[in-house]
Amino acid sequence: MTGVPEVVLAREAGLRYAAVALVVNPCTGVGDADEPITMAEIEAVLARSREAVLAVLDELVHTRATFAGPDDEEDTG
Repeated sequence: MTGVPEVVLAREAGLRYAAVALVVNPCTGVGDADEPITMAEIEAVLARSREAVLAVLDELVHTRATFAGPDDEEDTG
């Protein structure tokens, strides 16, 4: 999966774009793994990653609010 189509469309529309991705099943079925990954394993990775993702987003929001420049004004039109 890629975010490229969304980036291209956002850029064409003059929008800023960012993405956050988590790898929840690296190389499933490759190597010594005899069993496919389960939904429970995916959910466990997501649960462990939740706080880290929220911290990144919190920092981004804080940074954007603190260092907003003239290009960051709301479009009221």
